[in-house]
Amino acid sequence: MNSFDRFSEINMQRANRWHHGDIREWSASDWAVATGGEMGELLNAIKKLRRLEIKVQGHDGDTPQPRDIQTAIAAVKKEIGDVYTYLDILTQFFGLRMWDCVRDTFNAISVREGMPERMPEDFEPTICEDTRRMEFIYQSAQTINTDRNFRVHSNVVTENCIEEILHNSKPDRRITNCPEEP
Repeated sequence: MNSFDRFSEINMQRANRWHHGDIREWSASDWAVATGGEMGELLNAIKKLRRLEIKVQGHDGDTPQPRDIQTAIAAVKKEIGDVYTYLDILTQFFGLRMWDCVRDTFNAISVREGMPERMPEDFEPTICEDTRRMEFIYQSAQTINTDRNFRVHSNVVTENCIEEILHNSKPDRRITNCPEEP
């Protein structure tokens, strides 16, 4: 199960709880309107961010103008999350998978524009890639740490760094369902 599917599973559980056990309490147009409403809020947050960037004051009655760029970006982040959440429910309402929608559209545009980039049929969660990377870092640090020649020529700061890497990158568990490297 990829990250899109896992999010959809949890999102549907919550939406069904919220809608008395069935998202079909709302129509497709209800879900589309909710998604559009969140998109409007995202656009408003981006408008306010832009005002900060170009130092133009604006006064909106609904929500105050953020005082700084970081606050404005946090508002954009929140609204992107809202849009995605509603869009995911709308996708599921039609019995579709978000990854299929994203992949198929991305690949069709790549074909249309003659671009080589393609999204795979499916993908594994990034935990596999991260686990492999951390295992490599841990093994490398272990090798360096046990190299007598390194110990003779290193300093305390370097040794402390290696110990920190060993402590923070030790794999807690092996991921056995990760695909092999190509």
